[in-house]
Amino acid sequence: MVVVRELLATPFKANLKMHYPMTLAVLDNFVLFIMILLIPMMHDAVLYFVIAYAISNLPGFVLLFYFLFKKFGYKFKFTLKRSLWLLKESLPLFGFVILTTIFLQIDVVILKLFKGNYDVGIYSAGARLTMPLSIIPGAIVTTVFPILVQRLSDKESTEFITNLVIKLLFFISFVLAAVFSFESREIVTLIFGKEYASSALSASILYWCQIFLFFNFYSLSVLIASNKQHYNFIYSAIQVVVNVALNFLLIPSYSYAGAANAKLIASFASFLFILYALNKFGFRPSIGRYKILVWSLLLAIILFGLSYFPLLLYLIISGAVIFLLTLILKVFSDEELIVFFRLVNQEELGRKIISKCSFIRNLKKGKH
Repeated sequence: MVVVRELLATPFKANLKMHYPMTLAVLDNFVLFIMILLIPMMHDAVLYFVIAYAISNLPGFVLLFYFLFKKFGYKFKFTLKRSLWLLKESLPLFGFVILTTIFLQIDVVILKLFKGNYDVGIYSAGARLTMPLSIIPGAIVTTVFPILVQRLSDKESTEFITNLVIKLLFFISFVLAAVFSFESREIVTLIFGKEYASSALSASILYWCQIFLFFNFYSLSVLIASNKQHYNFIYSAIQVVVNVALNFLLIPSYSYAGAANAKLIASFASFLFILYALNKFGFRPSIGRYKILVWSLLLAIILFGLSYFPLLLYLIISGAVIFLLTLILKVFSDEELIVFFRLVNQEELGRKIISKCSFIRNLKKGKH
């Protein structure tokens, strides 16, 4: 159901109507929540949960077919037409998915082989803190992917949308990594308890991985939209080879910290390959590197100083600092901010806010 459902969501993505599959996902989760409430009454809780999880996916799965017909007139029938072509085109992505799954899980397997359950538990706690982050690039790419495909098919420039998305992904991933790293031990202790405080280091390293993984997430979509999906397979192969080799090299001496560093280096290696692949086909991201570099350094220095405050105060002040620093350095241009508001259907509000900010800036310049 998961595989077919992801395929069925494609027309909604292409027509920017993702609120339909998202609403159905909420419905499924609500059904699962109701069924979970009955767990205390069950003799075999694990078996019941697995069955409940499968059943909870049925309402949304069935309703998705209904909305596809209602909104797009889709009628389904079994056919083998062009099946060989489809198999040939999707084979690299099939390998990509398998290798990506290996990349995400193999470090735990090798860590268990060399060290044992305690080290696996510490590392898994840190890894669990970064797992939900994949939702962020997924949501952003899902929003802009139809626009990207349309512009490529119309032979229009994708430079602006590509630079905007990459800048946004870097901004989000860097903020998350920096804010977490300087108070990692306190955050981990707050979430998991003192027993897992040792996972703070590996969790911090895995957070810095996200900078490269976020960039790669969008870049891989660019390659798919350009019908260059064989590069996705090569990308995932590089990830796995580098990661596995470094896991065997680092884990025996450095345990879960070695596993985290292996993933960071593998992510960076695959990032370099993606840059090469994009450059080969004329995609050269330009996100104002000097301004971004200054912003990154200043933010890191300020957050380091703020880390001496209690955790709650640190998080509150950090949010204000990030907002003000981004505003002062104008990390995002007015045109880019307009696009953000447009994506949430608030373009008019965005133009009013930006117009007022520009008026205030010009007024201050006039006084000087």
